Amino acid sequence: MIKENNKRIIESENIINNTEIKPVLSNVDIALTIISVPRNRHKIEDTYRPKYLSQVVGKLLSLLKTQNTLKSYAIFLCNVHNDPDTFDEIKPLVKRFTTFQRYTTKTYVSDGKFEKEKQDYVYCMNETLHRNVSYVFLIEDDAYPHADLFSVLEDVITKRIENKFSNPWIPKRNVTFIKFYHVPYVLGFCSYEIERVPELLSVSLFFGTLLCKVYLYFVKKKHLKVSYLWILCILYASLVAMCISRQHLLELRRLSKEFYLVTPTPSCCTPAMLYTQYGANLVINKMSKARCKNGYGKDSLLDDIRRKNRLTALMVQPNLFQHIGIYSSLRYSVNLDSIL
Repeated sequence: MIKENNKRIIESENIINNTEIKPVLSNVDIALTIISVPRNRHKIEDTYRPKYLSQVVGKLLSLLKTQNTLKSYAIFLCNVHNDPDTFDEIKPLVKRFTTFQRYTTKTYVSDGKFEKEKQDYVYCMNETLHRNVSYVFLIEDDAYPHADLFSVLEDVITKRIENKFSNPWIPKRNVTFIKFYHVPYVLGFCSYEIERVPELLSVSLFFGTLLCKVYLYFVKKKHLKVSYLWILCILYASLVAMCISRQHLLELRRLSKEFYLVTPTPSCCTPAMLYTQYGANLVINKMSKARCKNGYGKDSLLDDIRRKNRLTALMVQPNLFQHIGIYSSLRYSVNLDSIL
């Protein structure tokens, strides 16, 4: 894990230092805003340097350089540390990227950490909107992007938000936000999300029927009752699918951007969120009127806003970001999804 982290740092710093950063023009389609705080509170080894922000910035730059994107992008940094002078990692990046800085000097914060996190989130979203962008993509600084990010992102925007290829008889949905990351260990078949049941059934029916056909072709036993054999094959395929796990089966969808799954979003987690202009303004308005506390963080508040206002919110699977942060900057504990 530490070797991988250090390797990513070297690659990212090389990309950042050798890339010409052009000034941000007006009317950008998608703003990539990275919310960041220092990440060096937990010492693991002398050779371990988190530098998550540099890794994420470097990877985004690399993808934008090597992929033919159809939309225009701008990378913004959002420093929400209440003692900005001690945030050493961001200092060289500030010289090259437009940076929103919530605090100019060391500031005592009387609000609880969950309320501060919510206020930080609202601040970064609001500052991004002021740059006259069409979409706000808020990324936490330990969310490392996947190589498919921009191709899938643009495909999802075109089909799910802008509805350019939708059936004219189907009413358009006013999408508020789309999640591009969810905790992997809750993406399995055993879930409260209702769409997982037909998904398991379809996988079981397809592979169960295929297995039954293959068996009958090679064995050709006349005394076999095909209906019983078919049911047994379906049950067997179902058990195999659950043993392999939905998380691993989802990886097959990376073969093409067309295979990525878009579903209604479940609760929890905000490392990588795309907001429409409408969605960002609405969320800012609602979040500013509510207060977060221990046990009720910004993700819980966002879920309540979505439910109470009956908003359309989606999630893309498999994940297009990897959670590389070993420790939570909010809870000061190990992030399980970074080590599982």
